[in-house]
Amino acid sequence: MLSSFFSKSKPIHLAIICFLLTLVFVLVKMPYFSENSSSLNWYGKQIVLLGLSLFTLFVLDFLASRNKLTKKNSYKLLFFALCVIAIPKSLLNSDILVANVFLLLAIRRLVSLRSQKQIMKKLFDASFWICVASLFYFWAILFIALVFAALFLFKINIPKYWLIPFTAVITVLILFTCYALIFNMDLVSYFEEKLVYSFNFTGIGSKRTMFALSLMLAYYVWGLFFYFGKISQVSRSLKAPFYLIFLSSVIAILLTILVPNKTGGEWLFFFTPFAIIITNYLEEITEKWFKESLILVFLVVPFLALLL
Repeated sequence: MLSSFFSKSKPIHLAIICFLLTLVFVLVKMPYFSENSSSLNWYGKQIVLLGLSLFTLFVLDFLASRNKLTKKNSYKLLFFALCVIAIPKSLLNSDILVANVFLLLAIRRLVSLRSQKQIMKKLFDASFWICVASLFYFWAILFIALVFAALFLFKINIPKYWLIPFTAVITVLILFTCYALIFNMDLVSYFEEKLVYSFNFTGIGSKRTMFALSLMLAYYVWGLFFYFGKISQVSRSLKAPFYLIFLSSVIAILLTILVPNKTGGEWLFFFTPFAIIITNYLEEITEKWFKESLILVFLVVPFLALLL
């Protein structure tokens, strides 16, 4: 039933998923309503963050559909929403929410390089957005590797194009330095504080989060076998975008390993590539009962996890 319902891309699907995401957002934020009941600034901030969360769905849909990373269905939106429901902590950190939006905009620009048009502008934009994302969540800077991967995958061999990412990094550094000087920030202390990593995973703590992550990674590893099979079948112009999505998932996992304060919320960066990879897997399944089972299992994960 669910697999058939979301097998096409319709406005009603987006509306339902937006409603689910809004409901989860409100439920996650509910414990904080009483202590901020008189703060209009807090409520205004939450409205903006909710808007960014919903905007993420639109960018994901545009990214996958426009660049033919998936067929015209709503599986990707469904699985993104289910990931958020399974790990609601991903909605608690405002910096992660904002950084994720900028990273999605960057990935969208990189994938669009397959047209081989406005290469310099797209490379600069992608690098710029990644650097801006890192100002909100420092370890997002790891995604700058995607820019150089795109240069390699799209076979852009002109030397000056390889300098563009550095130009974007320097531009953001100059702008941030100006900001720091205006507000008397100590840049040395700032970078010393941000350049910290840890391999301690006790911060995740919750059995619910660990259970959800375990199932998600199991789906991911299994789906990769079919994803790479799909890459071998697509046209040459689409191979590079497919590899970029895979690399973005690897970088997202690396980020979750390195960040010092692991809460589970940092997995938000993984949800988009995961949703695209799993959607490609579902598209290859011919047995409706099996497809339905995969969706239902992932759907009941949040509720099962509540019992842990």
